[in-house]
Order: sequence, then C-alpha cells, then structure tokens
Amino acid sequence: MRRVILLLFLVLAGLACATRVTPTPAPSPAATEATASEAGGKEVVNRFLLGGWVMPKGDDARADPFAETLKAFVITTEKELRDFLDGINLVRARGNRESLNGVASNEEMVLAAYYLWRPVKGDPLSIERVTLKETDVEVGLELLQDPQGRESPYLMAPLSIVAVGKENLPRGIPLRFVFLVNGEVTSTQTVTLK
Repeated sequence: MRRVILLLFLVLAGLACATRVTPTPAPSPAATEATASEAGGKEVVNRFLLGGWVMPKGDDARADPFAETLKAFVITTEKELRDFLDGINLVRARGNRESLNGVASNEEMVLAAYYLWRPVKGDPLSIERVTLKETDVEVGLELLQDPQGRESPYLMAPLSIVAVGKENLPRGIPLRFVFLVNGEVTSTQTVTLK
C-alpha cells in the first residue's frame, strides 16, 4: 500500500513539473503606445498632489446644494495656483499640502477639480487619467456614488489635484481640456501653453 501511495505521489510530482507555467512578458513601450494610439490617444503621466474636501469661497460657496456641478481648473502659473488656493478653504486633505509648493510652473501644470456638493464621506473624487488626442486633453475623473468611510451630516466639495509635465503636451497652440466625470463631458477649457 505504501508503494502505491509513493508511486502515485511521484507520478503527480512529475506531472506538476512537466506543466510549468511560463509567465507572460510585459508589453514593450512601443506596444503600449500603439495600444494607446488605437484607443484614440496617448496617455499622459500625471502625479497626484492632493485630494480631500474643500469649502469654496465666492459664488461657488452660495451654489445650490443640489447643483451636481464640477468646477475644473487648468493652472499653468504660480499666480493661477495661488488664486485657486485663495478661492478655497481646504478642510480635509489627503496627501502633503507642501507638494503644491513643489510644483515648478515652468515645467509642470496643475489640473484641479472639485464637485459641488457631496455629503462628506471617504474620498469620492479622483483624477484617474489624462489622455492627449491631437489638440484635446481628456481629463478622466471618477466620482464614486457610495465611497467607503463614515458619512458626516454636512455637505462639502470633494477635491482632486494632479500635476502634469508640460513637456508631454504641445506648446504654442490652443489645447482643449475636456473634463469627463464617469465618462461624461462636464467641463471644457481652452489653454495655450507657452
């Protein structure tokens, strides 16, 4: 009986060795770029700067509680970044606030968005991807309807901010920045990078 079990074990071990799985190689950069081109654009690398919750100032502070409106910003200079930050009260932050000071405006631009309004719960808004399609720059945002976390009994605007290298985008021509929330166009802006 022991010999039969030992023989069965050796046969199974031999079969396991004979059917080795060969890992699939990672796609080459050229293949990845070709896939992006087939999808209609080239993925632009973005760097997370800050997320969280804000209370906008000015007209946005008086917006209808049921507005369901995305406020999008294409920030290309230090002054524009200061003006944007002066227009909000950052209440809760995810990430390092000092990362905003580290943005070199001659090399990078900032894309920011907040959504009016949501009950404070988790991290519902994020900039997921930035894609260049000729002279259109698509900024894909995800807005979770039921984010994880404890809900607070008041409304604020969820915020997402990323940096994008200017070297990845054409300069001297008008670029149309198209902000999509869950795949639907919600805001557009035209900016010419110098």
